[in-house]
Amino acid sequence: MRPSVRRTALFLALMLAAGGATAQGADSSAGATENTLAVDVHSIVNTGHLGGVLDVVLDERRNLVFSAGEDGTVRVWNAQEGVLYRVLRVTSLAAQMIAVDPANPRVAVVVSDGLRSVYLAVWDWEQEKQILRLPLKDAPLFLRFSGQGNFLVFGQSSWQSLEILDARTGAPVPFHPEGFGIVGFAETSKSEKTIMTYQVSGWISYWDLASGSLTLEVPTVAYLSHMRISRDRRYLVGNTGKEVVLIDALSGAVRGRAPLNGDASLDIAADDDRVAAVPIAGGSPREWAVGPESLIAEPLTVKGGAGLDSDDAFQALCYGPEGLLVAGRSGAISEISSSGNLRLISKNVLADLTGFDARHGLLAVASRDWIRIFQSDFLLNGSQSLGFVHSVLVDNPWKSEVGLSFLSDTSLLAWTKDDGPPRFAVIDLPGELTRDDAAVSRPAFRFRPLPSGFRAPLADLRVAGSSLLGIENGGLVRMVDLATGASRFDARISALSTVVAVSPTELIGGRSTALSSTGSLVRINTRTGETVSIPGRNVFTWDLLFDPAAADTGGPVLYSLGVDDSGSTTLLRHDGSGFERETLIASVPEENLDASLALDPVTHTLYASLGRASIVSWDGSKEVEIPTGYGNVRGLFAGAGLIISMDRDSTLAIEEKFSGSRLAELCLFADGEWAATVQGGGYLASPGGDAHVKVFVNGTMAKAAEDYRLRIECW
Repeated sequence: MRPSVRRTALFLALMLAAGGATAQGADSSAGATENTLAVDVHSIVNTGHLGGVLDVVLDERRNLVFSAGEDGTVRVWNAQEGVLYRVLRVTSLAAQMIAVDPANPRVAVVVSDGLRSVYLAVWDWEQEKQILRLPLKDAPLFLRFSGQGNFLVFGQSSWQSLEILDARTGAPVPFHPEGFGIVGFAETSKSEKTIMTYQVSGWISYWDLASGSLTLEVPTVAYLSHMRISRDRRYLVGNTGKEVVLIDALSGAVRGRAPLNGDASLDIAADDDRVAAVPIAGGSPREWAVGPESLIAEPLTVKGGAGLDSDDAFQALCYGPEGLLVAGRSGAISEISSSGNLRLISKNVLADLTGFDARHGLLAVASRDWIRIFQSDFLLNGSQSLGFVHSVLVDNPWKSEVGLSFLSDTSLLAWTKDDGPPRFAVIDLPGELTRDDAAVSRPAFRFRPLPSGFRAPLADLRVAGSSLLGIENGGLVRMVDLATGASRFDARISALSTVVAVSPTELIGGRSTALSSTGSLVRINTRTGETVSIPGRNVFTWDLLFDPAAADTGGPVLYSLGVDDSGSTTLLRHDGSGFERETLIASVPEENLDASLALDPVTHTLYASLGRASIVSWDGSKEVEIPTGYGNVRGLFAGAGLIISMDRDSTLAIEEKFSGSRLAELCLFADGEWAATVQGGGYLASPGGDAHVKVFVNGTMAKAAEDYRLRIECW
């Protein structure tokens, strides 16, 4: 058995033995372990999106609600109970338009950075696994599954824009009637024999899907967007940018109009008697009753007569199983019932993490309010068990965004990342955390300030031996003494975004070539201030990592992340006396500035996220893709046989570095408490963290989640 497989198997056995969780409760006998293996146990942290909700859709058949957010996730909710059922970490960008398969556990997601990267991802939401990923030319005007889930249908802003794909394979399905124009919306019949299209020129057409023959065509209102269709497929509602329009899908006749400036999220109630809208730019939702020939405004109020004004700036809505679901920029989803009750379904309870670092059994994580430091045998180099998780919560001395870096096994550096000149502090740690250490009043667990030699906000910072090396906003590279803040070197280099020390007298910087015709790497001599460009393929380099003793040569190697002139994100290796020899390790055809690098200090293996559903490893001779199933990694640490990554939604993933298997997900809450769900279904938590954990057994929520809490020393 391979060491990685044996290690994962041992981890699972320890989890089951430690948790002893079965469908009947806590029993750690051998028989109980066998029962556990036969039961699907799924633990999840019940939290909303970190950042705004961009789309919300009801799966009427399953009575589930799907939401897509700026944090790159799609979340599946039991809206009636207000419980999160699944989390899909789809992208390092924003998860935007979504469509739910009515027959299969699939959801399609449109992802775009608003520039040149647009693609369509299809996920099996029960398995939390991506099954298709397809590049698109442009962001689609709409996205729908067909009536039985066999086809994906969308339209783009081009002639003959209708696209029909096989939902299982992503293969195009031929359907291009002659003269077909820009399609702003389409829907198939439940039998999938007929497809109805709305062309933005102002025509509703019905086609035989198999033959492509036109069976009916009627004129209607032109230039409608953000369209939704009623459950019985009789009515369409759209937005002209100035008004909401409800039309009869069979005749094209207008059923009603109502003024509303700007693009809007729209929906029609299940019984076709109400229409709701909210500006996508943010605002309060509005609702209209459907009259014989008009839309009649009905102000949304909650019990007591209060209007639905909110600081949340709602921007997405849909009709849910019991009322109108509204979502906004805070990540919360609320329901307004037909009787006027306002119920909060979800809100974000996670801390917005600003930085993390790990080293030899230690993990430190920062928010604007606090810094939590973990110590566990599982994080130790070569550890084969999970016997304890100890942690201490320390006050953030500045109450602002901070970065973290371990200086040693007993010293942690923190610095501010706000708009002012950076401030620095260090905390001294004992060799082993004890329960007494959890008291934040202990002087040993207070940061002591360090002098800062930097005079402006930092675009980049890293520790270089006994120095701090950073780039101030404006392009000034500065190296200062860590203990005294005394300046050791400074030079102004235009368009520089990252810098690393490769010797006591030489730096390498990464930059944009917008202001230079030479390469995006530059050598900087700290004695003379001389700079020399290094030719290369990239037009912009934003991250560098220096390995003084590479695995294959034992000599110095430089790694870089950047974008080439085609817009692809590239991982490059540079060696030679002046790092002039360049080797392409990996490339993805999209720009992802969240891609990051990590180096295992023992094996000298390089790891890079590149923003796709895998992590690339490089051992000096070959590139290996480690599948993770998650596409929104924005920070990496490698060591002790593990990869620790920060996701865009501020969760931390702990993965087995050979297989990519996600062993645990660590969530830290705004109040400083924490919880970790682990592979196998159990969970760990601080005393106040388990209140946010839900456990599902064979798809049904367990009444007593604490029965599935792992029994290890944990605080």
